[in-house]
Amino acid sequence: MWEALRDGKDLRGPVPESRYFKEGFSDDMGSKGAIETQHGYFLDQDIACFDPSLFSLTEEEARRTDPQQRLLLEVVKECFESAGLIDYRGSNTGCYVGTFSEDWLHSQAKEDQHSGGYIMSGQVDMMLANRVSYENDLRGPSMVIKTGCSASLIAVHEACRALQMNDCTGAVVAGTNLILGPTTTAAMSSEGILSREGSCKTFDSEADGFARGEAVVAIYLRTLDSAVQKRLPIRAVIANTGVNSNGRSQSILQPNTEAQIELMRKVYSDIGLDPARTGMHLHSPLAQNCLFRALLTPKISLC
Repeated sequence: MWEALRDGKDLRGPVPESRYFKEGFSDDMGSKGAIETQHGYFLDQDIACFDPSLFSLTEEEARRTDPQQRLLLEVVKECFESAGLIDYRGSNTGCYVGTFSEDWLHSQAKEDQHSGGYIMSGQVDMMLANRVSYENDLRGPSMVIKTGCSASLIAVHEACRALQMNDCTGAVVAGTNLILGPTTTAAMSSEGILSREGSCKTFDSEADGFARGEAVVAIYLRTLDSAVQKRLPIRAVIANTGVNSNGRSQSILQPNTEAQIELMRKVYSDIGLDPARTGMHLHSPLAQNCLFRALLTPKISLC
């Protein structure tokens, strides 16, 4: 990922055969269920690969469980290791997971004679956070956030507020999205919101919609004082967060520029921070390092 940022690479690629047969959905947009684009941003690993021996899932349970749950368990494990944590089990650690689609649930719903269980625990996306909390014995707040494209950032906001209110001593914040079937992509195509080229062109006059992508990510948050006290590696400091809604705009799927400007101004003004003090250092066509300075106490550290 660092090489992609450094070199300004575009990691767009065709829909993998392991997801769905893209040619079968490539009719003109007038056809029901047609998908306008045949490209996106996909993980290049086999998402079916999973070693259940690292966790308490049986082989059968792992086979029936949403790949998002399985990959999230592995990524959170790596997150704890990267943060230098060894005493998180049984702790008052929260878990906040932002997610977008329900592709696994859609695919499993086509089978009307399930046997063997693991339906509620393995198929429904509300279990993403609970699975992480259960496997790691995390006893703080545990919730899944579904607010569309903003889900992961809303999860960061909720975790920061929980830390400031002492609802938890630390928090795992994660985001998941896997494109396992054509259902959600077809729905977006029918709404006319996807790029025909399958590529986002932010701030570009050639922008024609957004592209879908896959990711499973996790970060660990803690107040700055406690992170320093425990001598944890600190990668960044979150100065402040805020959240609002578009309210009324041209349509329910279109952003409200005024509302977004109001939110950004409020986030800065609440901590007395001049936007000019937020720097972005450019060493290539893409930003490689963002430096955020703030006056908020307590600050939240990203480990």
